[in-house]
Amino acid sequence: MTIPVCSFCKRPGPKVSYLVQGPDNLLICDNCVAASVDTVAKKDRGWRDRQIDHLLSLRNAEGPKTT
Repeated sequence: MTIPVCSFCKRPGPKVSYLVQGPDNLLICDNCVAASVDTVAKKDRGWRDRQIDHLLSLRNAEGPKTT
C-alpha cells in the first residue's frame, strides 16, 4: 500500500494532521494550506477580512440551528 504524501512539501500522511485531495489526485497538507494562507494574506492586506466575511455570510445563510 502506498502512503499518501503532500504534493507540495512531500510530507507523508502520518506526519501531518490532514491531507486534502484536489484535482488530478494532488494532495495538500494542513502545513502547506497554512503557509499559502499566510502568503496570500501578506500580499493582500484585506484578503483575510474578506474570507472571514464570506464564511460568516455562509453561516448566516444556513439559518438558525434547531436542536
